[in-house]
Amino acid sequence: MNRQKAKKGEKGKKVTKDEEPIPEFKYPRRKTGIRILATLFFGIVVWPILETIIFVMVIFQIIHALIAEKPNFWLIDFANRAIAYLYRVMRYLTFNEDGVPFPFSRFPAEIEKPVQLKPGQRLG
Repeated sequence: MNRQKAKKGEKGKKVTKDEEPIPEFKYPRRKTGIRILATLFFGIVVWPILETIIFVMVIFQIIHALIAEKPNFWLIDFANRAIAYLYRVMRYLTFNEDGVPFPFSRFPAEIEKPVQLKPGQRLG
């Protein structure tokens, strides 16, 4: 295993050979404590509820498509927003985003527009 030694670069940034400087930052304990509470809330309360809602939407959409031979467009829009919310929660839980998700901030907009079928057009 070839380990490269890190050395201090300009302004306290760690620099390794053949790599860009890695910025150093501190996460204050108070902010970490708030994040722990929010993580417990999203992981224990929000995640299972959201998972169940998305599963029910999938089942309902399949049943609706079998009966009506077309998807429920209202449900497509709602599912798209629910998925965007799930994405924001996951980014927060994995420290990829600092903004606390809904209900502590605005509900996210959809990530991408769903594919719309033209009148009379069928799936597949």
